[in-house]
Amino acid sequence: MEIKQLSTYVGRLLTLLSFGFLGYLLTRLDLSKLTIYITPLALFYSLILMIFFAAIYFFNASAWRDMLKLISGKNVTVSAIPIYLETVVMKYLPGNIFQFLGRHQLSKKSDLTHKEILLSNSLEILFLLLSVLILLVSGGLFFDFSFEIFGYQLDRVKISLFFVLLLIGVGGVLYAKGITHYFLNHKRLIVMILIKNTLFLFGSALTLVAILDLIVGVDFDMRSFFYLLFVAWLAWLLGFVVPGSPGGIGIRESVYVVLLPPILHLTQESILAGALYYRIVSIGGEALTYVASKLFPKRD
Repeated sequence: MEIKQLSTYVGRLLTLLSFGFLGYLLTRLDLSKLTIYITPLALFYSLILMIFFAAIYFFNASAWRDMLKLISGKNVTVSAIPIYLETVVMKYLPGNIFQFLGRHQLSKKSDLTHKEILLSNSLEILFLLLSVLILLVSGGLFFDFSFEIFGYQLDRVKISLFFVLLLIGVGGVLYAKGITHYFLNHKRLIVMILIKNTLFLFGSALTLVAILDLIVGVDFDMRSFFYLLFVAWLAWLLGFVVPGSPGGIGIRESVYVVLLPPILHLTQESILAGALYYRIVSIGGEALTYVASKLFPKRD
């Protein structure tokens, strides 16, 4: 069995286990407590956050345009951005690849080749991984917190070491694929791509913070705020890398429900309500990116 096929099977198994865990959790929780979070004000906040969530995708779209410039050495017009935005919501289709395939329509509207677009798509995955791992390593090093998973205690040293190893792994992949020379020859563009991807990740995490603050009613102190950012990035990473989980559905919600209640001192019902609102907001925001793509100018 090939590694790619094995990873697909493992990803599907993890997704099924996550859904199974959430299903089991739903049978044990008092779901009537979730209804207290369904209010007109909560729905209004959700709509505003959907617009915000759609807006942060412009960072990733602009970063992808920069990657096209990096790979092709050509002047890539602004028409790349609406094509990126148009395909964001396609990640929820089975296979989790259609958002990448949809971007190849750019080859018909420019002098970019399918190979250049394919390489840019691959580079986007690596840069997003690089960005989120830098954030997780920074969080592990600078913020003194720990958590327990299935009876195993993870402290600052173990957390930092784990993500440093992953970061080295991503660096190894970049080196093996012969991409490192792009870093040396286009330092300024590389830094801009990392900044844009990091701003997207911050925006995504802050959306969860806003939901828990405005809708669930969490009172944050500095420690719990940074812990929540860390868990949000960790959940994003797991949802991003697990095959067979479109948009990280099931994976990210499971991470929130397991890791957030102890530090935020909330019930699992409250965290589940926040996780469900975050999923609704994120899907709604990603759907709005499709609308935005039709309003965005196609040409410079």
